[in-house]
Amino acid sequence: MNNKNFIGEVYYNNDEFIIKESFSLVDSNEVYIDDERSRCAYMIISKSEAKNLCENLDDKQKVLNSIKDKYGKIVREAIKEEEKYKKTNKDSFLSSVNIDKKIVYLQSIPIRYGKKFESFLKSLKFYSACKNLENEKKQEDINSGVAYLNKSKNSCNNIIKEEINRFNKNIKDIDKQAYALIIVPYVYNKENNKMVLTIEENSDSVTLMPKTQVEYGVFFDGTNNNMYNVKFYQDYKDYITSQCEYIKNNYTKNRKFKEYQTSIDIITHHPDPENYPNIMNLVRNEIIDKITYFEPKSKIKDNYEDNNNASKDAKEVFKFLLEVRNTLKGEDSFVENMIEKIEGVDAVTGKEKEIKELIIKKILPSNSKSSSYTNGYTNVKRLYDHYEGKDSLEKNENAHKYDLKRFKVYAAGSGTVDPFENSSLDKDSIFGLGLGVGKTGIDAHILYICHKIATELRKEKINQINELVFDIFGFSRGATEARHFICSIQKEFELIKKEDEYLKYALNTKEKDIFSCFFPYQDGLYTKIENRVFFNPLRTDIKQIKRTISAGSRTATIYEENPYFGEDEISIDTISFRHANIVDTVTHYGVRQSDDWKDLRLEFDKNKIGSVFHLMAADEYRYNFEAYSIFKDKNKAILKEDGNLKEFIVPGAHADVGGGYENFGNIESVKVLEYYSGNNNKIKAWNNKYGWLENTDKLIKGTNSLYELKEDGIFYEKSRNYNQINTSGAYMCRTNISWEYELVILNLLHKIATDKDKKRKEEDRVPLKRNLDEKYKLSTLKQTKKLKDEDFDLLSDINKKIQAFEKIDDLKYKKLRKKFIHHSSDFNLVNKPSIKGNERATDEIYGKRVIYNLLGENINT
Repeated sequence: MNNKNFIGEVYYNNDEFIIKESFSLVDSNEVYIDDERSRCAYMIISKSEAKNLCENLDDKQKVLNSIKDKYGKIVREAIKEEEKYKKTNKDSFLSSVNIDKKIVYLQSIPIRYGKKFESFLKSLKFYSACKNLENEKKQEDINSGVAYLNKSKNSCNNIIKEEINRFNKNIKDIDKQAYALIIVPYVYNKENNKMVLTIEENSDSVTLMPKTQVEYGVFFDGTNNNMYNVKFYQDYKDYITSQCEYIKNNYTKNRKFKEYQTSIDIITHHPDPENYPNIMNLVRNEIIDKITYFEPKSKIKDNYEDNNNASKDAKEVFKFLLEVRNTLKGEDSFVENMIEKIEGVDAVTGKEKEIKELIIKKILPSNSKSSSYTNGYTNVKRLYDHYEGKDSLEKNENAHKYDLKRFKVYAAGSGTVDPFENSSLDKDSIFGLGLGVGKTGIDAHILYICHKIATELRKEKINQINELVFDIFGFSRGATEARHFICSIQKEFELIKKEDEYLKYALNTKEKDIFSCFFPYQDGLYTKIENRVFFNPLRTDIKQIKRTISAGSRTATIYEENPYFGEDEISIDTISFRHANIVDTVTHYGVRQSDDWKDLRLEFDKNKIGSVFHLMAADEYRYNFEAYSIFKDKNKAILKEDGNLKEFIVPGAHADVGGGYENFGNIESVKVLEYYSGNNNKIKAWNNKYGWLENTDKLIKGTNSLYELKEDGIFYEKSRNYNQINTSGAYMCRTNISWEYELVILNLLHKIATDKDKKRKEEDRVPLKRNLDEKYKLSTLKQTKKLKDEDFDLLSDINKKIQAFEKIDDLKYKKLRKKFIHHSSDFNLVNKPSIKGNERATDEIYGKRVIYNLLGENINT
């Protein structure tokens, strides 16, 4: 089967194409540039019309010949109509002719002169088309001129729309697409001072539209991780800090009213800022310029009087800044000073601790110090920032083959609210955090991704896709979501097996709904979460559903409207999963963890994906963070490989590997024993085994308070009454812990995705920026002196080992653990350590978390 996309000479550059034509101008010795006598007639064939010609569009040569045979006659008929017209209108030409409810366009065709054909293509900015030209073609002499027609896929689609509207054609939405273009060149030669039409035989050219390939980077963040929430908190902290710095640096200066430029000028210098006209709108406007709100009312400027979050927050910020100014100027009232003295509260001066407390308690929707807002960014978010978009497409070596579009989409972590879905920032959800269910759980975030993808495609007016290519990233429950998303779709579709046209792992989804597996009701139409209906964004055919709801003994029938009804249909011929880049798959779906392999689809079909890389954390001990390997065996090796599937166990706690500790500071104080019995030998043996702290004689210490520990050691609380050991537990404090080990893992994830070792074909590599941003490079840590030389050298050595997939020796591992690895387990509800395994060991104080294989078997046993 010949699957060439054209008859004639055609060149592609993303969604554009040119058809090169030849003419015979019989004339005197005159040279004509852009000669109006050289013309062409062309028409666009819709997908519906192509289907009517050939039921099976897979045999492209047959389709091209059928289009040429049928529509070539119509195009030539239009040329003859123009010839008749010119007999009475010698100095003009027709621009279009309607024949059989088709529009044939007629136009002069430009002739370009030059030296070499390659230079001609470059002059049209068809850089991609130049790349695969044979040398002979590159050097082709074009002194005699090159005639061509230049069109884009979008302009051809507009012509089909014009025909549908003009002739009231009834065509399915999915077939309202330009499928092919046929062109016939012709010329008017001068003979005896007359213009004589000349059409050469077999001069018709036909081209199919450029293949549309959409590439999507999909990024599922980890549990309790949400880049929008982190940015909101960090932006607020930066904003208020800068305002406080201004007050500190300028409160002693005098400034006249007319010199006020900003709200902070007024707060700092005006004698009575509370009564300054419109002061609250000024503060609010500056805040929404610098900080992203998702609530529609909060985005409107000069809207302080309305009840919205931005107004509420502006009021709190103003009060705080005014208090800072009054404290520094000594203008606090007598009552304020007395209250502060009685409560033992220091006067507010804009210290970092005060700013954090203000934001957490007064501004954030979630007022917990351990909410998703106060986390750091994860490696998923960092890779999301590096995924290249439209600006990179001209650099793509395969761009001449297809109309390439590229997008990226982010899913907030389980337990956190997607602000685009909610139209507002919101509190974290205990059900999503603890159980991975509900409107912030695993299933919900996959539904939100489906919605975002379909919405963006419609916004970009992309409704016919030849190949949809996914690059999937995930961390923690985000890794679970990534696996469930991929494996669910893999199970529904078979390989298309057309490696000359598609990636070898492409799945045949022609005339199918790729998201139906996530919407189990009414043949893929909708699903329900917490009694809320979510419609499949690809189902535009059904307007509403009827549901019966009950409350006690009463029932009622309600109708749920499908928000996607009447939207443009989206047709996807094939779907390809190019790469999965996932970190520490923690499922915890529902109450039990051991049966999650039954409830979720976690097993990759390696024939239906380009490559999979899974990292797992070796220093994670939490009971609620049991993890799932990508393999069925119980092999405990740190590196496992099976063809295109690879899994590597690396040092670090869950978020050391996935990222998220950047904003946590250098002091870590965690409860390591629920009850302290005085068995110091076991504690010392445990610490000696793992190397969390220097094993000194003063390792274990009694203290009067376990609140805000500020020195290294393991502490127990002394009895306040009898000077006896209290059995309330023991805490480990480390005062020099760093987060930068996350960057070692980031560099590895980036290296694997971009295939820096060049083990995969170019089309199988993920289009991340080839180099990480400077701030994420390990060399930057040395240049900026963020780490001591010895710590940087240690991190560099560890990086080399990890990049080479080698085991780290025990001594270096302990040094790494002491400086860079966090102790994530604690004795609260969510972070309690596992008690499984090692209970009787003399050098263990709790067990290891469980790692399951794909059959739900504990690998650690």
